[in-house]
Amino acid sequence: MGHSWMNALRTSEEYEKGVEEFIEFARRNVATKNGMYYCPCVNCLNGIRRDIADIRDHLICDGINLRYTTWIWHGEEVTPSASHENEVEVDDDGMERMIHDVEVESFAQPHEYDSVRSDAETPLFPG
Repeated sequence: MGHSWMNALRTSEEYEKGVEEFIEFARRNVATKNGMYYCPCVNCLNGIRRDIADIRDHLICDGINLRYTTWIWHGEEVTPSASHENEVEVDDDGMERMIHDVEVESFAQPHEYDSVRSDAETPLFPG
């Protein structure tokens, strides 16, 4: 399943079809908590669990968080980026190991994991 629908107009058939595919993807790939899933809309930001009907409404009316490109809270596996294949990995401070040790489930707010991971991958200085 692609993610391109996320950038389509919310009134388009492509977006609506994408929302339905996203919901089915989540149903197949992640266990619910009393029928509730994290809502990835621009207001909830994966911080609030809602039922499928509410998530559908939020995604159609408010839109999906465009920064949520790897759906870790909905069963998508985290894979290394292909653009980093030829880079030499330097892990002097062990940040990646610390993030892995803490694991996604330990964060109080799901979007905190994305923020910490992004910060860990951002170089402090060019080069």
